[in-house]
Amino acid sequence: GTGFSLEQSDIILVILTNIAVFSSIIWLFTRNYPWLRLGLLGLLLALNLSANTDGWIATVWSVSPAPWIFRFDYLKYLLIGIPGTLVGDLIYSWLQSLDGERWRDGETETRGRRDKKRLNYLNVGEKKFSNTLSNERLVSSHWQTTRFLGIIGLMLLLIVVLLIGLQARLVWQTTLLSIILCISGFFLFSKPVNTTEKLLNSLYRWGVYWLGLGLCFEPYQGGIKKDNATMSYFFTTTGMAIFILILLIILIDVFKKQSWLQLLIDNGMNPMIAYVAFANVLWPILILTEWNDQINEMTATPVTGFLRGLAYTLIIACFVSLFTRLKLFLKT
Repeated sequence: GTGFSLEQSDIILVILTNIAVFSSIIWLFTRNYPWLRLGLLGLLLALNLSANTDGWIATVWSVSPAPWIFRFDYLKYLLIGIPGTLVGDLIYSWLQSLDGERWRDGETETRGRRDKKRLNYLNVGEKKFSNTLSNERLVSSHWQTTRFLGIIGLMLLLIVVLLIGLQARLVWQTTLLSIILCISGFFLFSKPVNTTEKLLNSLYRWGVYWLGLGLCFEPYQGGIKKDNATMSYFFTTTGMAIFILILLIILIDVFKKQSWLQLLIDNGMNPMIAYVAFANVLWPILILTEWNDQINEMTATPVTGFLRGLAYTLIIACFVSLFTRLKLFLKT
């Protein structure tokens, strides 16, 4: 080997570090002014576009005092990070509202216990509401169960349409169908009453906005791509992530089906182990036992290759889940 070197690093971890640090700094200075964060997005957008043209911005964009950890070019990923802070603010306000509702309902836990419950808020309400209540209500809510099911179906349909349509380069057809689905979704999210419904309504409006922005950028830079990341990639995936978040909130916090998704939850609580476990645990074992080549030969077709990837993913997911339940977390 070549030994330790600052120049040898995982580019994804470096980018995630930059997003975490700079998103946190921006949030600290704008936590009471969310619209200012949107203004900063405009500045970032201008800088990123101007960096592709000769001039002082392109010069600054290409230099760095410590290129092994920071480049100005990495700041473009704040186009995902800053919207994430807006979603985080919505979720924090929702959790505060849930605390207030529980207090009004007569709960008298100490502040420390409430903070502990907040960290595991997915469990809140499992004893208070059963899975099948009268009038088709799964929670104390104005929205009926059928509406929540409709929202789940819509979120799944939007994700599938976007994945298939953009991959097949059916751009205008995908955009048109997405517009129709998003407009129909406003009827499903209309007239929210309780705090969870209001959260879902706000998340949906933000999701539609970011998706619309991403689809408007789709023709630019040759279409949506991850490498090199395009404007369409930043905003479209942000919208899709919000739609998935809506789906998960309904399943976990409305329908109280946390047990169905516990494996995903455990991995979400310990993402760094999930990220490094394959390259540093499973893959070395396969190489040392000489199973890797044999498995690759047996799974050479597209279908068996997919099954191989699925099996590896499940193995890593169970490995991470074990660490999470043992309260062993990898922080960076």
